[in-house]
Amino acid sequence: MERIKMCDDGKYRWAYELDMMKNPVIFNLIVKVMLLVFAIVWGIVLVIMLFEGDFSIESITMMGKVLFYVCVTILVIAALSYYIYTKMIGGYYCVIFEMDENGVNHMQMDKQVDINRAIGLITALVGAATKSIGAASAGLASYYHQDLYTDFSKVRNIIVLRQNNTIKLNQFLIHNQVYAEDEDFDFVLDYIIEHCPKARVSE
Repeated sequence: MERIKMCDDGKYRWAYELDMMKNPVIFNLIVKVMLLVFAIVWGIVLVIMLFEGDFSIESITMMGKVLFYVCVTILVIAALSYYIYTKMIGGYYCVIFEMDENGVNHMQMDKQVDINRAIGLITALVGAATKSIGAASAGLASYYHQDLYTDFSKVRNIIVLRQNNTIKLNQFLIHNQVYAEDEDFDFVLDYIIEHCPKARVSE
């Protein structure tokens, strides 16, 4: 392991910078969510048309064209917004991960955070005394503004995107993404698979 540290409280911790312009995993997730929403809307429209007796090839074609153009427009806006947001945060999505045998926590860092400082705090947790652990943990906690925790026992599906340094963990209504550098990827993946007894793995 290169960047992943086993800390004195029994948790593995590491920081990761995702290049949002080169790694499309976040943008792809946004697009998939939007397409799912449009599929649901399209299904609802079809049901309404069926119950109102307006279920014909012409009406379906017309509604399909309208939804298609709306979908394309929103996707273009989403792409432009993604590009602008990426530039605003310096091009990188910065995350701290905490992982033990029970689960993994994905903690999004504030855009102003110096990731080298975060790595320093993680290193300080290795072999630290009790008081030092508390101080370093508090320091890390001040660096992130939202987190997403995944309980390994509830994971049903693991999707491996090795080319994007990404491991997707899916459970009911909760979808998490874990990132790791090339040299650490196999360790993180093997650890997660070992502790997710109910999960199906897809690569």
